[in-house]
Amino acid sequence: MRRAKQVASLPFAVCPQGERVETYRELESVLQGGDGCLTSGVVNRLIAEASSDMRAAQGVAGDVKMAASDVLVALARSHFHFVMSELQSHLKAMGKVPDEIVLLTLGKMAHSYALQCIPFVGMTLLALRAVLSRVGSGRILCAVCSVLEQWSKGVNTYFGNREQCSFPRKGAAARFSEAIYPVFCSVVENWLDCREEEAKQAVLGAVAAMMSVLLHEEQHREHAWEQLLWLLHQYREVRDTSRVTKSLSYVLETLEGVQTPVPRGTALAISTAAHRQLSDVTKEPGPAHKAVLSRCVVLQAQMYAEETVAFLRSQLSGGSEAGRVAAVGLLAVLVRSDAPATREKLPQVVEAVGSVCDDPSAQVRRAVLEFIRELLSSVCQSCWAWDVVGHIFTEFSRTSGRLVAGGLFPWETQEDGALQALCMDILGSLDVSLRGMTRLLWPRLLQYVVPAQYSGMLVPLSHCLQALVERRERAGCKEEEEETDATESQEQGRSPSECCWVWQGVGPVRVSLCPTSPEQEPRKPKGRARLCCWAWGALPYIAPCPAQRLVSPARSTLLASAVAALLLSALSPVWVIGAQLPAPQALLARLLVVAAAPYRSGERAVAALRLLQALHGRIHRALGAVWATEVPLLLQYLEGRTESSLDSAEWEHRVLKFLRASLEPIEDKAWTVGLSQELSQQLGSSAPSSWEKPFLHKALGTALAGCQDLRHVQRQVLRFLQETNPVELSEVQGMISVVAHAAENHFHLVLDTVTMFSAALTRDWFYQTSMGWKVKDPGFCLPFLFLAFFPLLRLQQANCGSQQCVGCWLHFLPIATQEAKLRDGNSSRPWSSQLSEQLGELLGGAQGNKELVKVRQQHTMERAQATCAVLMRTYSGIAWHAPKEQLLSRVDKGIMGNILRLSTAKQRASQLKLALVQSITEVSCAIQAVGDCGSFELSLKQEATRTLLDWIKREPCDSLVYGVFQALEELSKLRPPLSREESRKLLSVCCQSVLSCPSKARMNRGRKTVRAAVNMQLLHRRGLEDLGHLMGTLLEAEETSACFDDMVHVLKGWLTSAKEWERERALHVCAHVLGACKERFELMAGRPCKQLGSLVGLLGTLTSDCLATSHQRAWLCLGYLLQMQAKTMKVVPEADEIRRLCEELNSPDTNTLVQASTKIAKSLLLLPE
Repeated sequence: MRRAKQVASLPFAVCPQGERVETYRELESVLQGGDGCLTSGVVNRLIAEASSDMRAAQGVAGDVKMAASDVLVALARSHFHFVMSELQSHLKAMGKVPDEIVLLTLGKMAHSYALQCIPFVGMTLLALRAVLSRVGSGRILCAVCSVLEQWSKGVNTYFGNREQCSFPRKGAAARFSEAIYPVFCSVVENWLDCREEEAKQAVLGAVAAMMSVLLHEEQHREHAWEQLLWLLHQYREVRDTSRVTKSLSYVLETLEGVQTPVPRGTALAISTAAHRQLSDVTKEPGPAHKAVLSRCVVLQAQMYAEETVAFLRSQLSGGSEAGRVAAVGLLAVLVRSDAPATREKLPQVVEAVGSVCDDPSAQVRRAVLEFIRELLSSVCQSCWAWDVVGHIFTEFSRTSGRLVAGGLFPWETQEDGALQALCMDILGSLDVSLRGMTRLLWPRLLQYVVPAQYSGMLVPLSHCLQALVERRERAGCKEEEEETDATESQEQGRSPSECCWVWQGVGPVRVSLCPTSPEQEPRKPKGRARLCCWAWGALPYIAPCPAQRLVSPARSTLLASAVAALLLSALSPVWVIGAQLPAPQALLARLLVVAAAPYRSGERAVAALRLLQALHGRIHRALGAVWATEVPLLLQYLEGRTESSLDSAEWEHRVLKFLRASLEPIEDKAWTVGLSQELSQQLGSSAPSSWEKPFLHKALGTALAGCQDLRHVQRQVLRFLQETNPVELSEVQGMISVVAHAAENHFHLVLDTVTMFSAALTRDWFYQTSMGWKVKDPGFCLPFLFLAFFPLLRLQQANCGSQQCVGCWLHFLPIATQEAKLRDGNSSRPWSSQLSEQLGELLGGAQGNKELVKVRQQHTMERAQATCAVLMRTYSGIAWHAPKEQLLSRVDKGIMGNILRLSTAKQRASQLKLALVQSITEVSCAIQAVGDCGSFELSLKQEATRTLLDWIKREPCDSLVYGVFQALEELSKLRPPLSREESRKLLSVCCQSVLSCPSKARMNRGRKTVRAAVNMQLLHRRGLEDLGHLMGTLLEAEETSACFDDMVHVLKGWLTSAKEWERERALHVCAHVLGACKERFELMAGRPCKQLGSLVGLLGTLTSDCLATSHQRAWLCLGYLLQMQAKTMKVVPEADEIRRLCEELNSPDTNTLVQASTKIAKSLLLLPE
């Protein structure tokens, strides 16, 4: 009643036009929320006012008419018959065409109150038929067509909801069809060819709606099919084709309810039209339009699934890129459909899309990936559908390869990057919480962890696998067993009782004992991960199975024999369905490699560590407790660190330490052997320039260190020593890493193995040298080999037993014969004879034979020296990684002795010299790293020093090996100390090699290129710095001033040289020595330096040297001497003042230099005599 008063109080007649619209809107709101309690007077007044405004010829704006129409529609909610009677009276007005707004209001009534309009359908259509005969094209025609469309749709609504309407049901379809058919014919005959775009759109909407009603009666369907083809033709006639698509979709939805299939020819036309619209690049449809077009194809497929799939497949085999993209997109829509007819065709749909997986177009491949996303999200629990997971990784690998190879256009790079992101997004969006996902995803995802080309997918892959592991641990295995039985039985079409389970290699497999004929053999789909071994006879099927269903061959001999006969004979084709699970060692090896480079691989390192922790039970049962502690520590170390703040060497050391800790609780020898074999396999398959290779070498060495099978360790060490190319730097570094890391736990074994190898090869070379490098029978080396091996045989007998010793001996035999065999292993002819033939043909005659001898000698010598250099560095690597408590017992003769023995070649190449320098440096540092060495003395220290000094003497100044002074410096830190005579000789030789070099100008003239001159200057500058450090170390090793006197004595000769560049270098070294000595003023206590006074006088003369750098360094040296004197006399203020003056000598300002020099000169005058 309150709302009735509100309506009655509204001032309709007095308010102006603008306020009248607001009044109507307010009234509409009141009526929509009211309870219908309006008096008849209010209702009649309201209808009269609104009807008057709607039909006003002039003076009333269009928005007022539309507002009045909306009020009537709202009023019909409670007073439908009053409003409908008013509208019908205006529609049936004799000799007059109804107003447009009246027709539009009638359409709104049918749209809002479809079931209530059913009793008025007949009279309304009859009146509209009369109106159609009097109107021309224009707005009225569009309004009439709108009314026809809405009322026809209202009739279709009634057909689907008859139980909600009191209208008689019997014969209703026939009555409505008879009422609509004349109007339908009138529109078809008179208005199908109208020209205006708006009229065309209105007519096709009305025709489609009326057609949907006529399809309920068989007698009118033929005519309706004809107009359906006309509707498809409108795609070419109208500009806005979305209205055509909506009308087509409405008709097809009606057919779904009527259960009347479209004629096959018409169905093909519908599919063709929808596909053409989706693939039209000139006017691409919007997202909403695409959705309706896809809906049309889905509706079509529900009636003709096979024909629809066949049509779309035909579009994939040819045509334009846009056509293939559209076809793949439509197949993805079919996958999303839940209709039984389309679900049955999913295998054909997947196979069809598989034909374009390798399409050259990036857009097509993107569509394929989107199809896979739809397929995996359709809750399909058939194994064949989940096999497409592999294509995600294949596509990622393809785009990664293209991006790494480079040479792409910018737009191609962008496309490939987008495809990679899509692959990762699809994998990351997999819902693993669904029932059966563990069974379906586990074997298909786990196989992509190990291959290196899929490392970029590790982050989403790790998340999926972690979720699967957690799900399996929470749910247990009972649910998974039930899912497995049901899924496999559905897939194979056989009951589980028809299959038996056996263990084959790495995992359980199911073998079907029901053979099929060759005619029933399934065709292998492209891109499917299945292995086919062709033969004759039966066709058993093999698929992964749960471990709980295993039947051990040992417990069932008959079953094992039958399965072995099927698998090993070549009389039956075998299909392996699904992927072979990677070995636990392979998972550990690959994930460690990824974790070793955290910022090269982004978030992959964290993902790899988390996945390792999740898979600990599947890798080895003994790793759970260790990894529960170690993995969080590694993750904590990475947390908060960036690429610039992370020390890559320290992180790599932590990962290797993690590997060592992981191997400690594993007592299974076979498992650790398998890990080393897996690391070797991954090492062999990695690219030569890959960043993974250095880490794999270290990881392999660490795995060998943790391996308890000593025979296997020795075989691997021998293999690397034997197969490494000594002239290939990357191979050499890798071999040294393997051998050195293996020595961490097997120091004596590895050292003895390298010693035997070294002894055998060097004896062979010496024999060849004495015989003029003639190639002898390879068996000549065997006696030496046996003698070298004999000590190890005794060691092995104590540890391994006689059988392992014999195995080691037999494994070592090929070493002596490898150099004499053809490298490819295809012939037993000596390699030297084949080389002789080839070079003889090339050079020809006696002269050719002479040249051949020279070439052979040079080649053999270079290879021998390269091998010696490699072995020396191997010894030093072993020393660096050896256990501290075991190193000192064998470092003297076992390591340093062998290094010096290998360096005794008559013709020393630069690589041999560099290897000696590096080896001595590393061995010396390794001894110092032991810490408290007690009374240990390196007996070969003097010999090593003499060897280095002999080399320095014979070396030209422009070819001095870099680092030789550093080697002498590290040696000088070891005991026993050098005698004074040896120390003075060392200083004299080193100063001679550095200070006597020609001037920079002369060195530059002798270089062919600017780069060579720059390198020579750099080498000389580093030599001066290293010489200064060497002298400083010698001073630290002495407790008296005798060493300082010796240094001054040696430098005096160079400070008084007639060559200014030699004086400058001597002052450079002198300044470095005095700078190191000024802090050790205790040298002056008790026993003053004998050379101090003469040195001061000599430096005083050099303060006026012709070179500015020389006299500046002379003053600096004098300042250092004054500091030493002041500290000796315990005059700290004066020492600080002199230190400040020495700092000012480095100033570029001339006045500052003069003032500082003057003050230092005055201080010198005050020195006591």
